[in-house]
Amino acid sequence: MKDDGTTAERGPAGAFAAGTGAAAALIAGLPWAASGHLPARLATHWNGGHLSADGSMPLWAASLFPALIWLAAAGTVAVVLHCNGATRRWRTITLLPTAVLLCGAQASIIRANFDHTDWHAAQLPTGWLIATLATAVLTAAGAWLASTRRSHTP
Repeated sequence: MKDDGTTAERGPAGAFAAGTGAAAALIAGLPWAASGHLPARLATHWNGGHLSADGSMPLWAASLFPALIWLAAAGTVAVVLHCNGATRRWRTITLLPTAVLLCGAQASIIRANFDHTDWHAAQLPTGWLIATLATAVLTAAGAWLASTRRSHTP
């Protein structure tokens, strides 16, 4: 807060931190939002071509683990790009599709486990995973196109 009672602008670092925190909260919060319809353990792994789950995590771990992956990825990308002198647009091009991918993976896991009493009943959500991958690729392409248009504008 400034002396005159107004708030200071966050700037690029503040915006990056806010966006990273918001994405982490969304990734971690999705399973908790549906927890009333989920089993105590969530199916989180499917082996190869099998439609049945072969691995699970408790709800808290299924929420926390992907959020930690996100925070590690965001931190790594920020440090690597900063050390290489890359522009902020590379952060967007790299991290926005990553956030979409992790949110989509969480949504797919929730969908697979939704309204089941045991994680063994969860079937591989193939359609959801394909849609997630396609959305992440389109997001990456859109971020790339938007950043190149902006950089060429006088």
